Amino acid sequence: PEADTGLLRWAFIQGINKARTAPNLKQLLKNAFINLLDIWFSLLPSVVAIGTIVLALTEFTPIFTILTKPLVPILELMQIPEAAAAAPAFLVGFADMYLPAVIGKNIASEMTRFVIGCVSIIQIIYMTEVGTLILKSKIPLQIGELFLIFTLRTLITLPIITAIAHFIYR
Repeated sequence: PEADTGLLRWAFIQGINKARTAPNLKQLLKNAFINLLDIWFSLLPSVVAIGTIVLALTEFTPIFTILTKPLVPILELMQIPEAAAAAPAFLVGFADMYLPAVIGKNIASEMTRFVIGCVSIIQIIYMTEVGTLILKSKIPLQIGELFLIFTLRTLITLPIITAIAHFIYR
């Protein structure tokens, strides 16, 4: 902003200038309709396919149990009950936000279910929703980079959520 213009006035002027270059209502509605069709016919099938495949792998194969074996000692070190049963939930969250809840349905420990639920919400990079949108967009991120972001968010939030869970469930 200029020195003699307040921040709010400067923002208002910038908004007016941007509005002058915006498309008219007819073009805006046309673009919105094209985006809607794109979501219905290209995004939703991807979301359903990814969710279905990962759910089938989760329910009918031991692949996520095997992949998360190295996570079990870390969870045990954090004193998370039923660590072996909970470990797959932290990885499967990359595919979908609701799959950790599916995995955690048979876990008896309320604290462990709390940690799984909180971490799955904070992970935020789910391939069935956000990840697919990012890959379809012009944002220059690849699936490996999305997985790295997912992993970092999990590694940062897991100890914090675990500490909160120990405080709540002591």
